[in-house]
Amino acid sequence: MPTDTVPDKLMVSVHYIDNAIYWTNQVGGERWLEYSTEQCELLKNRFTANNIPVFVGECTSIYTPDHLAGDAEHTDSSDCLQIILDMATDYGFVPVLWDVNDNFYSRTEYKIKSDADQTVITEVAGRNKNS
Repeated sequence: MPTDTVPDKLMVSVHYIDNAIYWTNQVGGERWLEYSTEQCELLKNRFTANNIPVFVGECTSIYTPDHLAGDAEHTDSSDCLQIILDMATDYGFVPVLWDVNDNFYSRTEYKIKSDADQTVITEVAGRNKNS
């Protein structure tokens, strides 16, 4: 880490917590939860424990069936989103949702396309509003 020349202005930005699991189609299972927790612990131990905030620049916003584990316990995309956003915020990280080409967010209607996703986002954002 570079030296923070202005106190409390430096933070680290990382990709997303469950990236390797997402791209190997293991979302929703026990390994997904373990891996995501392991990644959060690494970030906490290296950064937040040393007073360096963590910005998670891509939190997956849609968990499509083709990315789910064969033994997935969590198969609803909004539930998976809730788990990852809760995990990130519980660790004190700043999560940012990721989207491509009108997949998650409608760029013509200017809204989150799924009501269930909107509920998750509103709840997480409201809970962390004064954090």
